[in-house]
Amino acid sequence: MGREIELKLLVHDDWKDRISNHPLVKRFAVGKASWHQLFNIYYDTPDFQLYSRGMALRVRKEEGGQLVQTLKTAGEVVGGMSHRGEWEWPLPNDTLQPDLIPHQLWPPGVVKGGADIPIPLFHTDFERSRQLLYIPAGALTSNQAEAKIELAFDRGLVRAIISDEKRTDKIFEIEMELMLGKPETLFDLALLLTAGFPVQPCDISKAERGYRLLGAQRFSKDEYPDRLPLMNAPVETGFFDEMTWSFGVWVQRLEYFQYSGNPAHLAAAGRAIERMGMLMTFFNSMLPESQTRQWQEILATVAEQCRKKVIPDGTGAVMLALAKWIYCREWLNQQ
Repeated sequence: MGREIELKLLVHDDWKDRISNHPLVKRFAVGKASWHQLFNIYYDTPDFQLYSRGMALRVRKEEGGQLVQTLKTAGEVVGGMSHRGEWEWPLPNDTLQPDLIPHQLWPPGVVKGGADIPIPLFHTDFERSRQLLYIPAGALTSNQAEAKIELAFDRGLVRAIISDEKRTDKIFEIEMELMLGKPETLFDLALLLTAGFPVQPCDISKAERGYRLLGAQRFSKDEYPDRLPLMNAPVETGFFDEMTWSFGVWVQRLEYFQYSGNPAHLAAAGRAIERMGMLMTFFNSMLPESQTRQWQEILATVAEQCRKKVIPDGTGAVMLALAKWIYCREWLNQQ
C-alpha cells in the first residue's frame, strides 16, 4: 500500500505553459517532462455503496498499455492536500477483478458479487504532463528540508456511462505529489508558482466529479458535523480539528458553487469562513496575536463578499496561505 500526500489546484487550461515555464520549475527540474494519456473506468455498486464510504475503485490504462486496478480509501483532505490509502493490482486485461481486493479492505456489509457487484459508471480520460522537481534544502525558505515533488498537469474530460444523457465535466488541474520532504514545501512551492494566477485548492477528486454527473452528492465535510467534541484531547488538537473541518467546508462548497451556480453553496462557504474567525477568537489565548488578528480581518472581508455572492480576486492565494498556516501548524511555531 502507498499513502499519497498531494496538493491539488484548479486552473485554467491556458495557464499550464505559464507555470511549466516558471523559472523555479526550470531551476529544479530533473530530466525532461513526460506526457501520456490515461484512460480510467470507475466502478461501484448500483446504489453507490463504495462512494458513500468515501472509497473509489477504478481500472486504469497507463502509459505502455499496462492495466492497473486501484482501490482508494477515505482519507484526510485539508486545503487541497490529501492523505488517503491506495492499493494497486496489475491486470491481464481490462476486466475488473474484485476478488483481488483483500477482505479487510472491502466495506463491511457489501459483498463482491450478486446485486452488489461493481458496475462501470463513468470514464475519466485525460492527458497528463509530469515533471519531477528536486528542491535542495533551504532553496525556498531558510528552514526548508530537502524535497522531491512531482508536478503534474491534467487536462481532459469526465464522461458518465450509465446516464441516458450526455453528461461531461472538464478537467483542468495541477497535482503536486510529495515524494520526499515535508508537506509545507508543497504549499511554499504552490504559492510561488501560482503567484498572480487565479488558482484555488480543490478537494473534489476526479471520481467525485463522475458521481456528481450521475446525481450523487456527498460532502466529505458537513457544514454542521454531527460529532462529539474531543473532551479529553489537548487544546491544540481541538483547534486544529475544528479549523480543518471548517476550511474543508469552504473549499468544497466554493467549488460546488462554481460548478452549479447554486448560491446556497456560496452561503455555506461564507458561514464556514465566519466560523474560522470565531474559532480564532475562542482559542485566542494560544494563538499568536498579530497573525490571528490579520487572519480574522482577511476572513471577515472574504465572508462579506460571499454574502454579496462575489468571489474576490486572490481568493485562491488566501486559501493556500491559510491552509499552510493551519495544516503545518504555523500558529504553534509563531507563538
